[in-house]
Amino acid sequence: MSPLVERFWKPVLTYILIPLLSLWFLFLVFDIMIMPIFTSHGQEFALPQVVGKSEFEAQKILEKHKLNLQVAGREFSSSMPEGIVLTQLPAAGMPVKSGRNIKVVVSAGVRVSEVPMSSAYRCSRQS
Repeated sequence: MSPLVERFWKPVLTYILIPLLSLWFLFLVFDIMIMPIFTSHGQEFALPQVVGKSEFEAQKILEKHKLNLQVAGREFSSSMPEGIVLTQLPAAGMPVKSGRNIKVVVSAGVRVSEVPMSSAYRCSRQS
């Protein structure tokens, strides 16, 4: 090898390639051997269906599986009575682990609003 090539490659190997390969090796060891110890808390199971159940029933079903019910909101629904779960996230059947939060949207019932009378209608009723 010529002195010029040796002079160029020795610092590249010493200061760049060897540290990069060492970091890559340490990352693989950490990812394959150490991370599973910290992230494998319990077995996964299929999330039960709570859509169409009352909020109370959904709470009981999720508590049985050691899951937390979190009401993300309430929406008016003309097809579902008040207190019935309209949607859930994650969807039923998705793999989850115990201790996770399950977000649901609960029906607020049918929206009832009062329609104001027009002034023309009021005048005609008074005559």
